[in-house]
Amino acid sequence: MAGETWEWPHTKKWPKFSGEKVDIIKKMFLAGEAMNVNNFIKFYTDDCYYQFGNFPPARTPQEIADSSSGFLEKCEGLHHSIKNIWEASDGTMICEMEVTYVGHDGRVHTLPCCDTIKFEGDKVKELRIYMDINPLFS
Repeated sequence: MAGETWEWPHTKKWPKFSGEKVDIIKKMFLAGEAMNVNNFIKFYTDDCYYQFGNFPPARTPQEIADSSSGFLEKCEGLHHSIKNIWEASDGTMICEMEVTYVGHDGRVHTLPCCDTIKFEGDKVKELRIYMDINPLFS
């Protein structure tokens, strides 16, 4: 992202995936792994669309932050393991991965996930997360 001064360690993580959009995605995932919603929502346009599984969609960065409160109460940490990233002909990025969640109760869940990501410039305009997160809440 323009003006970013923090040294993102993204070259050490998922090294076989690179490119302008891929690097933004990697930074966004790392911001999510840091569990700081305020940094995470900086990656989104003001009029974004964000949907996690069957949860209601968020349409602004603030709505993303607001919808994350229940997740943060359940989850102590998370880690993305990217398996593949593709770019569709319309510019949509498709990211296949496994996400490992560590609950405050010490339970660990590794879940399959596939995201579709659409950009507007260097910001995420739309993110759809296809995952069954229910094991984390059961």
